Amino acid sequence: MAGEIQHWINCIVPGTFLCFKINSKLSESGVLKVAKTFADQLVTGHTQLCPWRGNPSPEAFTMLPIASKRQVCEMFIRRLEEEVARMHNDIEFQKQMERIKIEDAVIAKIMQEANGSGDGAALLDIMTLTSKLVARISKQKDVSVNPQALMNAAFVIMCGWKFDQRDGTQADMLYCGSCNRRWQVFLGTVSKGGVEEGEPPAKRLKVDIDRSVNLLSQHRHFCPWIVGRKPAGVDDYGMLDPKLWEFVKLPGWKQNAQALVLLGNWEDRAIIAIDSSDAKEKKASDPEQALATIQAVLGL
Repeated sequence: MAGEIQHWINCIVPGTFLCFKINSKLSESGVLKVAKTFADQLVTGHTQLCPWRGNPSPEAFTMLPIASKRQVCEMFIRRLEEEVARMHNDIEFQKQMERIKIEDAVIAKIMQEANGSGDGAALLDIMTLTSKLVARISKQKDVSVNPQALMNAAFVIMCGWKFDQRDGTQADMLYCGSCNRRWQVFLGTVSKGGVEEGEPPAKRLKVDIDRSVNLLSQHRHFCPWIVGRKPAGVDDYGMLDPKLWEFVKLPGWKQNAQALVLLGNWEDRAIIAIDSSDAKEKKASDPEQALATIQAVLGL
């Protein structure tokens, strides 16, 4: 219809369709009022016997798992090891990873966050971070990959992306499980069988070489990888360990960036602050124990 924006959505349980229409001539307050009505219908618009009626997914579905800085670092290393193993076994994938050009502004934000976490660690630069990652991967896995490909893979993981391999084919799509966003990172690539005889290879790779990607802006606006956890509910339990909760409330990319300080020095660093007033008890700070306590309180 003229002057209207119209969208259809359907429930995953067959039988229910909702049509959303907003007239472009409405004022801002009018648009918000109509949008509020439609938002309510997302919960109440299901059929009477539909299990989704009045039973939306909990807010936790839109949040990252609660984890300490040490656990975030461990998850990052595990993911990086998976990509390193894949690059080691698939040279073409490694070459594609090496050719990714990440925007300088994104790299600068990550490094600034890593150096501004206040953990008293020596400042990190790209060269130091690269050497730390190469050393850790080489120590645990008998594999070798191009350092640039390794760093690109690290930044992809730090920003919340993984390669979508559902089809079992050579993946060139990055996927975020939190905001359900997919996008093609290897533009201009073709399979060996698709290269026409006599076609200059440099011409086909030009898009890859010239294109820089912003790994943060590709997420949807509500994604927990770029939006921090809402204070509601968190502040109620912050008294258990304020420093841990300050970390948990961060967007995912900031958590990963701050966790970089633990590379190569796992034993000596903890996220939990020790209260000097409790010196009589001489109780060591244990982030995993504090995390377990918080999860128990929240019923997670």
